[in-house]
Amino acid sequence: MSRVFLGHDTHALDAKGRIVLPARYRDQLAEGCVLARGRDGQLEIYRSEVYAQKAQEIADAAVGREGRKFARSAFREADEQKLDKSGRINLRSEHISWASLENEVVILGVFDHIELWNPDAYAADVANDEYREDGEVATD
Repeated sequence: MSRVFLGHDTHALDAKGRIVLPARYRDQLAEGCVLARGRDGQLEIYRSEVYAQKAQEIADAAVGREGRKFARSAFREADEQKLDKSGRINLRSEHISWASLENEVVILGVFDHIELWNPDAYAADVANDEYREDGEVATD
């Protein structure tokens, strides 16, 4: 079984739209990765083989017009990538704009993928988190 992605960092987005991924993630992405839009305004990076499994699930569920529209959207915006020698991934301008990324980017390990967040959007998402640190659902 592959290692999981854990932890978080903040790295700078350079003028060419590249971001250095933390060293602890790089070996898992050595064979390539896929950059895709997340559902909460973030970008997601998957190992190529993990994305292939998710893509098959999307394709299998693409029944009916809404399912096909979702599949088109998911695949249209996905981008195959290879890390460069410095461990950077290149973000297309439409991905940067869609996720409202500017200078600093929060890089978050989330089990089978990595998320890239605008720091303000991530802070707002965390502030609205309904789970407490002990794993229980907050009732207040």
